[in-house]
Parts: sequence; structure tokens; C-alpha cells
Amino acid sequence: MGHGHTLGSDLFKNNNFNNFLLVDRASDSAVLPFYEDDPVKLLWLVPITDQELAYRYEHSAENLMKQLESSQSIPVCKPRASVV
Repeated sequence: MGHGHTLGSDLFKNNNFNNFLLVDRASDSAVLPFYEDDPVKLLWLVPITDQELAYRYEHSAENLMKQLESSQSIPVCKPRASVV
């Protein structure tokens, strides 16, 4: 599995996010370092609704990514204060 693939999940049973979109970047400007001359590739799990999953299959993962990015739903990691 890689960028653009989806996974169903009951991790968030109490809300509408029953799926995850695998994303290989937090944004187009995200640059990750190399490790021993190999590029680092991280896959982010972006929670998505059943409606967003249907949109992904009808319009493509990239089009869903554009929608999520325009609504500022990516990156998933929101700025916050340290807990310790």
C-alpha cells in the first residue's frame, strides 16, 4: 500500500471517520531529510468519511487531496503546546 490507497477502520467508532487515506506528504512544501543517501518517505494516515471515500473512488486520490488541502485538513498534525 502506498500514497492514495485507503484503509477502512473502526478506530474512530464514535464519529464519521471510518476510513484512512494514505498520504506521502503533509504538503507540497514538506521536505524530509535523507537517511544514508536514501530518501525518507512517510505515509500519513488522514481520517476520511465514507462520503470522502466515495469521492476518492469517483474523482481520484489526488483530487480528494486537493479538497482536503484547500480546507486545511492536511497536515493532520496541528500545532499545539507541549504536554510535558
